[in-house]
Amino acid sequence: MLSGDPYGMALRKIGAPAAAAVALMVAMGCGEKVIDATKVEDAINQDIQETGVAGQVKSVECPEDEPSEDGRRFDCTVIRTDGGTEAIPVVVTDGEAGNVSFGQEAQ
Repeated sequence: MLSGDPYGMALRKIGAPAAAAVALMVAMGCGEKVIDATKVEDAINQDIQETGVAGQVKSVECPEDEPSEDGRRFDCTVIRTDGGTEAIPVVVTDGEAGNVSFGQEAQ
């Protein structure tokens, strides 16, 4: 739990609807599309900045090469400055466009 968070779950609640509108994919060989982990990390970091708990977050890590398929679910990991971690759920909302939602929007 991050201090300064009136709900006690800031990282579990991040996920502004705008994040779902961002195209977050790259093309791979043989026509396979995958989600761009760096772009998802950047989107999550942007949401963290808006929650007011950014000083408590060291980094965000998302798995590489997640397929851009409708409904595909995976977790990114927020690493706190105290060494703890939080899992942030991510779901692909539009595999063709590579759009995702994360945090509360992905549950």
